Amino acid sequence: MEDQYLLIDQYLNGELSGTALEKFIQRMEKDEAFAAEVNLYKSVEDEMRAHFQGAEDRIKLENTLAAHGEQYFTESQDESALKDIKENWKKEEEGKVIPFYKSVVFRGICSIAAILLFTLLFYNPWASDKSSSDLFATYQDVPEWHKTTRGDIPSEEALLIKAQEYFVQENYSLAAQNLTKHNAAFPNDAEGQFYLGVTYLELGNGNKAIPIFEKLVKGKSSYRQAAQWQMAMTYLKLEEFDKCKAVLNEISSTKNSKTVEAKALLKEIP
Repeated sequence: MEDQYLLIDQYLNGELSGTALEKFIQRMEKDEAFAAEVNLYKSVEDEMRAHFQGAEDRIKLENTLAAHGEQYFTESQDESALKDIKENWKKEEEGKVIPFYKSVVFRGICSIAAILLFTLLFYNPWASDKSSSDLFATYQDVPEWHKTTRGDIPSEEALLIKAQEYFVQENYSLAAQNLTKHNAAFPNDAEGQFYLGVTYLELGNGNKAIPIFEKLVKGKSSYRQAAQWQMAMTYLKLEEFDKCKAVLNEISSTKNSKTVEAKALLKEIP
């Protein structure tokens, strides 16, 4: 753990360069918990620097620590914890070169942060009180299906064209029938597979839709991202929230047309 704090300290002091700096930045981009820890370290260090610039700042910081201590430490712990912190102000102020991550002040604040993090893990104060049905109605948009019709429709597209007509009319039962027949003849047609999955979802057959979307997400067709969002919506409707969150996190971490919606929905899922 000390090695990690030392690495963060070197980063904030501009002592990392080259490959080490590149790896550090990549880790922050991929690991949200680590990035949060770096930001916490930086904010605390900034506060400390401001503190040592004047007595007024010192008083403010002591009051801040006292307020947090009274809120998150038990009565038996807070007095001794805050006393240790205050006793170390003078030692750290007398010019001794002590890495900030080793200071009692930093450890005390990290203890408070750990308690806050633990609380947030088990209680999400931003969680929405909306039901899964309400969230589904808010975030699900049935994909439009535009297909060019011609006088000379190839026989292999006849069922697909018919399915599209029923789909637009929201006659999902007949759309599913025609899509099922089409996909049996053309199992690799991503368009037919995608809209069959959406049709199943709209019919309330989420368990049939999931395998279809999973296959498309693993593939390389132009329907991959759309299928990923529909898969998240299907898990939401099935109230399989952990799986829904996992898919939404994947969408949030990539360049996707639904990235903004995914991040917003993550905050509302129970």
